[in-house]
Amino acid sequence: MLDKFNFYFSPRFYEFVLSIVHGKNFERRYKVISRKIGKRKKVLEVGCGTCELSKFIDESNTYYGLDLNRKFMDYGKGKREGINLIHGNIFELKKYPKADVIVAVDLLHHIFPKHEFLLRNLLRKSKEIIVCEPFGETMAPYFDFDGVNPNSSKRGPLGWKGKFKTKKNLVDFFKSNGAKETIKIGKDIIAVFKR
Repeated sequence: MLDKFNFYFSPRFYEFVLSIVHGKNFERRYKVISRKIGKRKKVLEVGCGTCELSKFIDESNTYYGLDLNRKFMDYGKGKREGINLIHGNIFELKKYPKADVIVAVDLLHHIFPKHEFLLRNLLRKSKEIIVCEPFGETMAPYFDFDGVNPNSSKRGPLGWKGKFKTKKNLVDFFKSNGAKETIKIGKDIIAVFKR
């Protein structure tokens, strides 16, 4: 049954599903984020999963990844030399290393409706935040039953989909929280916050 499908059992399968869901925009999102990060920075990716971002950022950057899924982080270690991984919950803010840039890709929709709480705290932890999230009708919410976060019409990806039905809904949310720039890539919005 589709509602019991869990693609978190294998990091390779997870990446395969994401590449189908996002198509040609899967890598494009990371390339845009990498350009926004720039060079010679300490980068923390919260909810790093398989550390996909680490493949794209400039070699002069130091990469830190934080996630709950050890299997995914172990898999991600092979993507870049000198990768720094922290096993932990994204809400354990004391575990965050000092970073010039904090990045969250496809994370906020997993924790909806706690997304605003986390975003506000990320903005307190670093001078620059880059977030990438989907809007509208995508297939992702129907595959996302990770057993960690609930997924219903009021919570998780299905709740996110109901709240952010259009590009405008999501852009307005990001701008109301201080985004200086938003970039549309397919069914995703990349938001750049600087203070």
